[in-house]
Parts: sequence; C-alpha cells; structure tokens
Amino acid sequence: MKKNYPGIIPLIFAVSILLVNSATLSAQAFKLNAVSDLKRVFEDGFNMPAFQDTLKIFGIRGEIISGQFALQTKKSLTGVTVSVSALTDRKSGNTLPGKEVEWNFVGSIPLSENTPNQPVTALVRKAPARFPDYLMAEKQISVKEKSCQAVWITIDIPRMRYPASIQVILL
Repeated sequence: MKKNYPGIIPLIFAVSILLVNSATLSAQAFKLNAVSDLKRVFEDGFNMPAFQDTLKIFGIRGEIISGQFALQTKKSLTGVTVSVSALTDRKSGNTLPGKEVEWNFVGSIPLSENTPNQPVTALVRKAPARFPDYLMAEKQISVKEKSCQAVWITIDIPRMRYPASIQVILL
C-alpha cells in the first residue's frame, strides 16, 4: 500500500557540474564521480571509496544539504574550476537558481605522525600522509597527475519550496 504524505511533494532536480581546464583538455584526462559524503577522498587515492555516476541527497524546505564528488586525474590539470547550472525539477520544470548551490574544493593538511597512544586499528590511515580536512576558498586550482580532488557541494533549499530529493548528475 502506497503511503500518502499531504504537503510533501518530492522533487527531482538535476545539476550540471562542469570542470573547466584552461589548457586543451583531452577526453581521457580525468574521471568525475559521486562519492558518499561520509567518506574521505585522499589526494593520493588511498582507500578510494566506491564511485557512482549520480549523487542523491534529500532535504526539506529551509534545510541546507551537502554532498561530494571526486575528480580523479590521469594527467595534470591546470585552471580547474566548477560551474553549476540552475537546478531544474524534471516533472514541473521549476528551477532553483545555481546561486543556491555553493561548492568548494576540499583541501588537505599534512600530518607527519599520528596521535600518540592510538591503536593502529583506530587509525583511518597511518602518517605521514595528507588528510582531507577543510573547504578551500580558492575557486580555481591545479590538480596533479594521477591524483584525486574532492569537491564539496552545499545546497540551500529555500523555505518556500517543497521537500526535495536532489539528484546531481555529473556531466
């Protein structure tokens, strides 16, 4: 039996996220995939989480929701940035302006040693290594060959909207 929830109309939005490279970009220079926001994306690809082609996140009006995707390079890329288009409801055609979506590259910090007195089983990774830690202010970066770069997106669902099931399609 299908349950009916009055006043709750799920919306499916799609957003185009494009990575732009100032140099000539070959079709095989990188892979772009959705990654669970519960997983860490290390620059060197350590313990890389499973990739998906669609990022699905859910939120209700007035809520701020987030997710991440990862860029995995085969070649060095310069001038990399993200462009977000308007979110469009596939059923009604209603749009949520691209300005409601913020994005940041995820920066990493170097750790030369792990916290003392921690059992090895409690560690995410043994140091020395670079750990993903903060949202960068830079909106254009270079990404080294054979490395991974996480991009965090944040969507502010306006209070005047119905609940939304956001489906981010990576193009």
